[in-house]
Amino acid sequence: MKMPDTATAEHPVSEQRRTWVISAGSGLGRRHGSNSEQLIRKFFPADQVIRTRDRRHLTGWSPGLPDHGVVIVAGGDGAWREALQGAPEQVIPGLLPVGTVSQAAIELNTAASPQAWRQWRCEQVQLGQIRSCLHASGERTKKRDAAAHADHSRSAFFLMAGIGVESDAVQIVRPGLKRWIGKWAYVWALLERLMRPVRRSLVVDLDGRRFRTSQVLIQNGAHYGGRYRVADTDIRQPNYRILIWKYPGRFMWCLTMMCLMFRLPSGWLAHKLPGVEAHIRSSRKQQCQIDGDIGPALPLYVMPTTSRKVAIADTAQR
Repeated sequence: MKMPDTATAEHPVSEQRRTWVISAGSGLGRRHGSNSEQLIRKFFPADQVIRTRDRRHLTGWSPGLPDHGVVIVAGGDGAWREALQGAPEQVIPGLLPVGTVSQAAIELNTAASPQAWRQWRCEQVQLGQIRSCLHASGERTKKRDAAAHADHSRSAFFLMAGIGVESDAVQIVRPGLKRWIGKWAYVWALLERLMRPVRRSLVVDLDGRRFRTSQVLIQNGAHYGGRYRVADTDIRQPNYRILIWKYPGRFMWCLTMMCLMFRLPSGWLAHKLPGVEAHIRSSRKQQCQIDGDIGPALPLYVMPTTSRKVAIADTAQR
């Protein structure tokens, strides 16, 4: 029996209207997209199924959504971030991991099997805020500066924003290779990137301190590239960390990454700083990556996180 839209959110899928959104991502979700709708109809009731045309459609989906209810997004980390950013406040996004890596599934302790998604719970998660800031020549008044900030794009990260070597590697990941070999496409792209010089091209202004580096990671989640714990954070708490590489060069970059991933002593290799408002700029053209997708260009302002309610699978009840 279908309950009215005013039902409480403790059991969102069973007691509220729900709309399934099939993500048009670049990884496994897209590869299996031909039977995603059939799978959804087989295992779950749905009032409506939306197949997104592309990522821009996913971020601008809100006009076609119901006024209340649960929107269940089948996609990877990038699709989830875009869904959380694009969904109106009255709609609770439910997250079904079908991406290439699905790092968020590790952070939320859930799985991608249909059986796991019969029991749901609601939680508050944090989204880090990123504002891109355009270059300007000469002095600017406060009024002009405020007007410029109003025009600049604002984005969000669900798990991580990366600037430097890693964002370059994400940019050269080939979608076809990603659908063929999955997460190993990121490893391949990273090896390709490390064939080039690794230089200190980034400047980070953080709480009155300035750092020059080749790589910055802003972690909202605790893990990186799987279950390797790199930061003392929790996506349910507004406590993201900023990791800043101390040394340039391919060898030092790889050594630092390995120490962070395998929890080896890394205090002499990388700074681990509490998340506060930070300004990141570059001496050359540079973009960031946000949850596995290429994001806005530098310079960037990173701001404190904001809370958002999501519906996730309750693995304890499987």
